[in-house]
Amino acid sequence: MMESKPKSRHLLNNKGYSLVEMIIVIAIIAVMTGVATVTVTLINSARAKEAAVTFTSELSDVSSKAKNQMVVMEDASGNKVKYPSYSYCLKIYKEGGKNYIKKGYYNPDGTSDATKYIFIDSENNNGGRGISLSSRIEIKYTDSTGVEKTISNTAGSSSVKEVYIVFDRTGRCILGDGDYNFYKTNSSLVATVRLKKNGSYQTD
Repeated sequence: MMESKPKSRHLLNNKGYSLVEMIIVIAIIAVMTGVATVTVTLINSARAKEAAVTFTSELSDVSSKAKNQMVVMEDASGNKVKYPSYSYCLKIYKEGGKNYIKKGYYNPDGTSDATKYIFIDSENNNGGRGISLSSRIEIKYTDSTGVEKTISNTAGSSSVKEVYIVFDRTGRCILGDGDYNFYKTNSSLVATVRLKKNGSYQTD
């Protein structure tokens, strides 16, 4: 009668990672993190530049209309009515986490913001909010006195809820002249749009 041999048990040779392998993995992670950081930075810079370009495009459009078109709006009965004393305007403001640019009209005889500035929802995108800009940017406005304020959800000593820009019939900027600075979320300045009283503007 043959004796049965005991089954041999082999232990797995588990030595773990070597120091060299761990260094390689850490180096790969560091490189990937660096690439991701650079990519996000470039994307945010591009968004801030795009916002500045959009802003100048809207300035150009409103300035052109102010010089060449009389303001015509519908009254309560749906009739087209001319308003020779009105001007075209823009409103740049923040709502929630986004900045918006809204087109409207300026009534010099208005006694409050609600009657001075007229914005028609059907003439603006996003349910009347206007053109939306990236939430990854911050816009700061420096007026003619040299005081810089962040366009924010609330007004304060260093912030403002909105800025109105108005052009008259000659194309002059009668309200809202100054510097509009476009920052990335890390507070790095990307572009500046300088709007002058004569209606001209330049981007730095």
